[in-house]
Amino acid sequence: MSTHSGIYVGANTHVVEVVGLQDDLGVVQVDATVQMTAVVDRNGVAVSGVTVPLSMPHVAAGLYRAILPHGGQFVAGQTYKATLTAVGSQSFRAEWVESLVAKVRAA
Repeated sequence: MSTHSGIYVGANTHVVEVVGLQDDLGVVQVDATVQMTAVVDRNGVAVSGVTVPLSMPHVAAGLYRAILPHGGQFVAGQTYKATLTAVGSQSFRAEWVESLVAKVRAA
């Protein structure tokens, strides 16, 4: 079973978080450079209305957070891919892709 994060269609602002970022030794990273570098649809086309890279400043104890402003042109039921990167103080680099499924917010 695949897992994914949800993103709501329409005029919704989203919080993007990386939780508990650690280096290869398990040390929590508080001074890494973290960014969302791409948000694309299933064909690899960048989502209109989403500006990247999106910097994600450190908030607390390995938590990095940014705001994805409303206006992204997401279509309900479609799957998207968000690419995130982190570069730690030791120059270690990590990159991963998060699957997003666009949903309609229920009242």
